[in-house]
Amino acid sequence: MPTIMIDCEGLTKRFGDHTAIDRLSLQVNQGEIFGLVGPDGAGKTTTIRMLCGVMTLDDGGARVAGIDVRLEPDALKHLGVDHVLVARRISVGKFMNFTRARSMNAP
Repeated sequence: MPTIMIDCEGLTKRFGDHTAIDRLSLQVNQGEIFGLVGPDGAGKTTTIRMLCGVMTLDDGGARVAGIDVRLEPDALKHLGVDHVLVARRISVGKFMNFTRARSMNAP
């Protein structure tokens, strides 16, 4: 049976009267490649920020590698999540270039 690496159930984020993420539920198994695709303002960055523990969830729950993002957001740091990059508004292309460059320079 595959290991579930990302598990979201009813993930919701509101900004005032605007619901940015409305009850998102998904599972991503270990080894799967997964992408969030959509137009500007669809909630892709907000979803990633919540899954990385840099933005709070308004409702629902999520676990990343078995870590409850609501209860243990700081525990996600050991996964290599770069909170500074996730917290900034940078393009996906720039983030991927940064990640590629960083992995090439890793010991």
